[in-house]
Order: sequence, then structure tokens, then C-alpha cells
Amino acid sequence: MDSKNRYILIVIIIIIIIILLCIIVKRKTKDKKNDDEPKVHVLDAIKTVSKTKKKTSSVSKIDESTPQKKTSDEVKPPTNGNVSVDGSSIFAYWPDVEGVDTYTIYYSDKPDFTKDNARIISNIDKGDFVINKVPQGTYYIRISSTKFVKKGTLDPRREEVESEMSDMHTVKVDKCNLPSTPTNVNRELIVSPSNNHQNDDNHFDVFISWDPDTTVDAYLIHLNHTEHPSSNDSDFSVIRVDDVNSTGHELNGLDITKKWYATVSAFIDHCGPSEPSAIINLN
Repeated sequence: MDSKNRYILIVIIIIIIIILLCIIVKRKTKDKKNDDEPKVHVLDAIKTVSKTKKKTSSVSKIDESTPQKKTSDEVKPPTNGNVSVDGSSIFAYWPDVEGVDTYTIYYSDKPDFTKDNARIISNIDKGDFVINKVPQGTYYIRISSTKFVKKGTLDPRREEVESEMSDMHTVKVDKCNLPSTPTNVNRELIVSPSNNHQNDDNHFDVFISWDPDTTVDAYLIHLNHTEHPSSNDSDFSVIRVDDVNSTGHELNGLDITKKWYATVSAFIDHCGPSEPSAIINLN
């Protein structure tokens, strides 16, 4: 090989070597860039996952520390209770249940009653209670206990957990206690009626008063033109006064040409009226 050809060959080899070096350098640079980028992303991902894991762990811890809602079996109903009757009142007694806060009485005139269809007296804070003004009949009574429990360690709210109802008690109310006759029944003529009724020569207004009795449900004023009122009389009327705290009632527009007499009775809804008061002349 002559000198010229040898020179050309050497140049070609050098060019090839340079090209190969450039390719190698370029590939290494690309590989290094790819190696650096995943490391950064993985680190960030690790941090993110770590934060998420910590947050999730915290939530799980709360869930694990929050107790399940207690069933009614965990609160015990009263046992060895007793009931009795005095007139129209039912007396219920039972030993206190340790750890409970209040009691509830369920009662009905049907033995197969449930919590949903019974008469209910709740928030009783001790082991005895009196049910007053009970109509005549047979009654079935059961009692439950209620305990206030926290919803969770980190939840300050409380919820009511109630026991099952106790064994059934049966009582019979044979009679009801009639109310006492109103006392100090009087009348007073009214010059200026409170309802702005205008008196004239043919009408007058009067206020009937009595001593109030808050144990009754109402008062009944029996009004008539004779000294012996009767429900058979055409002019006989009964006025019911439901305000048991009132000391009387105002009657307006009575015909002055007629005689007016009245009696007052106390009334209990489930039992009936008392004996009437003495008759008073309203004129």
C-alpha cells in the first residue's frame, strides 16, 4: 500500500473512532439523565406515600379506638319491681340498677304492647314513680333502664342506650278518686266587663269566683233559671273552664228579666265531676 492510500485509511479510522466516541458519550449522557430523573420522582413518591400512610394510619387509629354502639343487652332492666294501686293512682317501685342514668315506664291496657305503641313516662331518675288519674281498667306495666354513653374516645357527644323492658306487672284500677267540691264559690256583679260587653237595662254581667285546685282538669259551671238546675230544663247550660289556675269565670249578657242560679263542680277527665257547690243566686 502506497503512502497516499495508507494516509486515507488512517483518516477513515480516525473518523470512525470519533463517531463511535460521540455515540458513546451521547448514550452515557442520556442514561445519566434518565437515572437522575427517576431518583427524584421516586423520592417524592416515597415522601408522598409516607405522608399518606401516616394520615391513613391516624384515621385507622381513631376508628379502632371508637367503640361500637352498645346493644340494649349491655344495659340491664330493673328486676324485682312491684306495683300497687290506691284509688286512681298506680305506684311503681323497683331497685336501682347500678350504672344507669334514668328509667322509663311503659304501660298499656293491652298485655302484648311494645315500646312503640305503649304510653310512656321517661327520664325518671329514681326507682319509684306514681301514675295519677288513671281510668278504671286493667293495666300492664314494664320498665326499662337507660344509660348515657360516649360515642367514642375522641367524640365528646353522648347517646342513650336503653335496656330491654322488664318483666310485666299487672294492676287493676277499680275506681277513680272524684275531685273535691270547689270551695268559696261567690258571685260579683261587673260594672265594666273585661270583654267590653255593653250592659243595658235588659242584661247584666257577673263574675263567679272559687278557690283554684290545680289537681283537677277543669271546672264546670251549671247555669239555670231555677234553684235546682237539671239537664232536662230547656235553659240548662254547662260552661267548662279549662284554666285550672283561674280563680273564677266571667258570665256576660245575662237576661235581667230572668232569675239566674249557678253551681260549680271540679272535673277530672278520666273520672268525672265532683259534687256541685252550694247554689248561688247570680242576680
